[in-house]
Amino acid sequence: RESAEAYWEAGHLRGWGAATAMIARIYYCKGDFKHSLEQSYETLRLGQDGADPQVWGWGLQGLGQIQCCTGPLEEAEINLKKALELFQSIPDYPTIAETNGDLGQCYLRQGKLKEAMELLEYSNQMVEDRGLRGHIASSPRNGLAEAYLTAAERSGGIEKLKALKKAKSAGRIAVKQGKAVRGGLPQAMRMRGTLAWLTGKPALAQKWWQRSLTLAKSLEARYEVGKTFLEMGSRMQAPDYLQLAKTVFKEIGAETELTQLQIFLQGQSANLNRNCL
Repeated sequence: RESAEAYWEAGHLRGWGAATAMIARIYYCKGDFKHSLEQSYETLRLGQDGADPQVWGWGLQGLGQIQCCTGPLEEAEINLKKALELFQSIPDYPTIAETNGDLGQCYLRQGKLKEAMELLEYSNQMVEDRGLRGHIASSPRNGLAEAYLTAAERSGGIEKLKALKKAKSAGRIAVKQGKAVRGGLPQAMRMRGTLAWLTGKPALAQKWWQRSLTLAKSLEARYEVGKTFLEMGSRMQAPDYLQLAKTVFKEIGAETELTQLQIFLQGQSANLNRNCL
């Protein structure tokens, strides 16, 4: 905030935008979507008014990230694509890689696995080719690991084994990235737990999930806390964890995850009814 105020007083729009976009990101990581939206809209507006494509793009990127959690996902996709166009016009390669990671994760939430996989693999290749480091690599790294896990669950036989092998490699890279930038580590740890679960190692899975929870709570990252409760509850068929996830998502307004949770509970109910019959 002090940085943003100093840049504002100096009339330096780009510096103000960078600081304000980071404020929005911190709110986002804490699950404070209301204040994150406010900061992102302000960045977007002043970027437009000042005809600065980078500041404008930061605002759109922040908006799209939040909408991936709150919905609607269609608007998140539109805003992230608009942000990409602006970053490509500069070009701003680090933020292009990060925003591609965000868009790839948005595609995963929409069930567009093929599109997500292609974009996330491209984004990770850009990170490698350009030697990109820092927080911008977290979204591509985590997104690719999640995409491979999703692919494994949607396939069988040799294709599933291939996807799990790729998920293991991508998951290790995601955890390594998370150790450098801790905001992305709870998600990376959660996915390592899911990989262990899918490969028949439930005890190891629970250890990774607990590590994810412990770190997320210490970072006050409520969204990640809710996501890990949801993962544990749905995998372990544990109603207590599902209720905890529901409580967190309601508090922070994570409508996308609430919808996912509701679909899961409806599926459970339908299976129970069939078993009773």
